[in-house]
Amino acid sequence: MSALTKFPDYFRVGAAFFGMSDYGYDSVNGWYFDGASSSHQAIMNADIGNPTLGIPDIEDKYAARASNLASKNNPYSEIHLFVNRDEPTCPMINDITYQDNAVANASFEGEFDNITVHIGTSGVYEDFNHNGINEANEAQYWPHGDPSSNVQQAAEAWYLDRLLAGQIPQPVLNASDELYVAGYVKTRAFSLWLGNGQNAAAQLNYTIASDKKEFSITILTNNKTIESTINIDTSDMEGRISVRVNDTIVDEFDSGGLFTYSPFCHGDTLELVAILSN
Repeated sequence: MSALTKFPDYFRVGAAFFGMSDYGYDSVNGWYFDGASSSHQAIMNADIGNPTLGIPDIEDKYAARASNLASKNNPYSEIHLFVNRDEPTCPMINDITYQDNAVANASFEGEFDNITVHIGTSGVYEDFNHNGINEANEAQYWPHGDPSSNVQQAAEAWYLDRLLAGQIPQPVLNASDELYVAGYVKTRAFSLWLGNGQNAAAQLNYTIASDKKEFSITILTNNKTIESTINIDTSDMEGRISVRVNDTIVDEFDSGGLFTYSPFCHGDTLELVAILSN
């Protein structure tokens, strides 16, 4: 679920069984507070920090791991989220908020119809072969654990044949959009790395064209001094490129390669503009 938000234009399909989209950012629905055992909480305390202590740096780390906040990044891939209604360890709220947050940020109706939440219920079947018989590999119920072949087929039947037949297209990144960067994001056109990749979240507004590329960053987490690094592919641009940060020219280079700028900080706007020759 995280990979689909960090690499939004790389995957044709993404599927998760009883996935995790919030480890503890939300004080009610985060896994730390809803589903995690004491042993799992102990692991999170050691690896991320205790989210009950109200420490800003720890809150920032959980925000960097909240893929449900970043789900709006991917209106492209066909996404299937499988979870049982009675799943106790990784509750279905992780799948529901992933979809709901994306839909709430839609620019137009239906933009996030690519996300389907399959809520498994004992005794419910999907007649994939239309023979009127409830078969073991059609049961829409996915127990938490390594799936049997029947359980796996009951999920993969929603997408696998079409994927293998080449009927699901390769994602194409929007030319202009807004991303929630949870730690880092990598597209085919650019990438952005915040801090150490695990301790910040940001909003990135971008527009990419062959004559001009523009990026604006807003740090959303507590530490506004976090520095980031942005890498931009300029292979679609021609000639010399002028680099401006907050309307000040800071560099000039020949197009065609990968341009790296750092530190890219809270409130900065970075522009790459093709210099027109006479």
